[in-house]
Amino acid sequence: MSLLNSPSPVTLFRESGENFLNNPSASNAMAFDDARVALRRYVNVQLEDNNLSAKLVDLGHLIRDSKMDEIEKYFSLIIAQVK
Repeated sequence: MSLLNSPSPVTLFRESGENFLNNPSASNAMAFDDARVALRRYVNVQLEDNNLSAKLVDLGHLIRDSKMDEIEKYFSLIIAQVK
């Protein structure tokens, strides 16, 4: 994958989150967490939104704890905020 044609952090987060929620495997969890980190970096640098950044930190804890119901809620909230 070329860095020049890589998807936006929002797109990557949305796609990897949907993949994880549809198939919560370890590899999908790692991809989702990587996308979460990339989106958090984007949120901190470009949007300067501390509230959203904190939600992304909380989501990371939920992913590691495999709390699927909470993950789904946070995912929906975050997607709604970055659209």
